[in-house]
Amino acid sequence: MEKWEFKKDDFRFRRRLNNQEFLCVELNKIDQCMEYAIQNDIKHFEISYFHHYKSNDISFLINYIEYIEGLYLSSDFLDISPLNQLKQLKQLVFGDHEQQHLDLANLPKLVFLSFTWHKNIKNLDKAYSLESLGIGKYNPKSKDFSQLSQLNKLHSLGIDRSNITALSGLENLSHLQHLSLRHCPKLEKFQYFDNFRNLKSLSLDQCKRISGLPQIQYIKQLESLRMDGCPDISDIKFLAELKFLKKLYIMKTKVLDGNMSHLFKLKPFEELAYTNYIHYTHDNWDIMNTDEP
Repeated sequence: MEKWEFKKDDFRFRRRLNNQEFLCVELNKIDQCMEYAIQNDIKHFEISYFHHYKSNDISFLINYIEYIEGLYLSSDFLDISPLNQLKQLKQLVFGDHEQQHLDLANLPKLVFLSFTWHKNIKNLDKAYSLESLGIGKYNPKSKDFSQLSQLNKLHSLGIDRSNITALSGLENLSHLQHLSLRHCPKLEKFQYFDNFRNLKSLSLDQCKRISGLPQIQYIKQLESLRMDGCPDISDIKFLAELKFLKKLYIMKTKVLDGNMSHLFKLKPFEELAYTNYIHYTHDNWDIMNTDEP
């Protein structure tokens, strides 16, 4: 198994997005790090307080605006304004920078973005090149996904902690394959849209008010489903329609009729886990290791 953090030629690296190697830039040897990167065709960098970058100034990046393609910023106190000039940037991860301004229209090649949302991040709705998007603390005024409705290249969307009440806006994302909604306590209903037919994975985690879960049965290509901390559901008959389902997790979400025998029809599973309530007909082990009675 490859190490996620390692040293090479006296430089620190971390494996980040899709196992990509990110060179950790150290404050006391910025020039050496960048020279080494150019010599070895390394275009992805991590800037972290925990890896000896104890400054909020990352203006050195401006000297490499035609070179840098990936940035992972794991220090929340950084001045991120230089990012506005990195025209070649394709991958960007940063945290909570409420006092900082970033105009995503300045990053026309950005395909991967993960960040903590706030009002000073401009033109998210115009980040048309995005293919993968993760947002924390997403609290749009619309309380839905209308702001993202024109991001037609998105194939992966993850939301963590949000005030959204509806899924409106997602119906336009025709390439969406992976959808994860975590800690969305005000989301009222799971609504099936025609474009959801392309979904491969769906995760609903701590969506405590959500209804309409049986509509998941119409996502015929679904391979992975997670329902964790959702309201009680009457039964799981609707899962029988998901012929391609290989991974299923039903955690802290009670099936009221307790009939788990429907899961035998979906075998074999690559992964199966659910909270075993006392009234259930079968537990995890039964489903995975015995034939249908």
